[in-house]
Amino acid sequence: SRERYEEAFAGGKQILERLKSQENHQLKMSVLTFMGQAYRNTWDLKKAEKTLKTVIKESNQVGDLNVYKNYGFDPCVYAYGIMAMIAFLKGRPDSARSYVIEGIERAKKINNIQPMAIAYNFAAKISALLRDRDQMDVFLKELLDQYRDELTGSGVGIFIFILEGWLNGNPEFGAEIMRKNIEQDESFASRWFEYLMVDTYLEIEAYQEATDWLTLLLPREDPYILPAMYRQKAITIFQLKGLNEDAHACFKSAIDMAEKNNTPWLLFEAVYDYARILQQENNKELSKVLKYLTSIIEQQKEGKSTWLYKNATKLIAETK
Repeated sequence: SRERYEEAFAGGKQILERLKSQENHQLKMSVLTFMGQAYRNTWDLKKAEKTLKTVIKESNQVGDLNVYKNYGFDPCVYAYGIMAMIAFLKGRPDSARSYVIEGIERAKKINNIQPMAIAYNFAAKISALLRDRDQMDVFLKELLDQYRDELTGSGVGIFIFILEGWLNGNPEFGAEIMRKNIEQDESFASRWFEYLMVDTYLEIEAYQEATDWLTLLLPREDPYILPAMYRQKAITIFQLKGLNEDAHACFKSAIDMAEKNNTPWLLFEAVYDYARILQQENNKELSKVLKYLTSIIEQQKEGKSTWLYKNATKLIAETK
């Protein structure tokens, strides 16, 4: 709840205040990383970015690669990953890719399975969100060729193997994990894994399964992920029932939410998929949505090599 996060923020600030008179770099970086993650989880992305950039800057200045030995994780590697997710939401896919690459480079210097798995987890997840299956495959192979046996059965390994299953068009391993979480009324470690699971069902054209999962997941989701999942819901309705009023309403909800939340990449995805289906159906609303899509592309400063940008520009060219 918001109240619990406020308590966490207050506790973190107290610790940081006490650390001003001490030289404990490792504890400071750990606390700042948890605060950055908490800001991200409460969708205060501006504070999250500011906090996490401090972690990255100071960690690299000090050059301490042994934090994970005392605190169980490397704050800088984790900060790179969270910054990548924020950059993705904010419509900066090239920056997101840069962050995960820097995270991997730092993890390689540490040369320990825990930070390596975290870094590659974020890298593969960003690739999946950008629909870059080839790069996702590269990241997973790099990690699993070296650490597959050690990751098998481990907590962090679960996320890696979920991603590997989805890359191979098999969502069932991830689905089993998520069913247990829902049955136990637990929050999954990353809502984006739930989104990517549904995306995998869409990829393999298992539209009824995708619909069933969306019915379970939508009431549980964070507001900032809802635009992506309402877009998925619109696609499943279209595939199963055609472009009816419910499909239109879900697309418009996805667009409205992304605009309200100021998440440009999710807006780009929703408008593109809506335009794509309107074109396919020769729908009268196409010209209005294409105009909006064109304005989004014109404002996009990054991501010109992404699947989404290429397909969106191709769609516009085909309709001229």
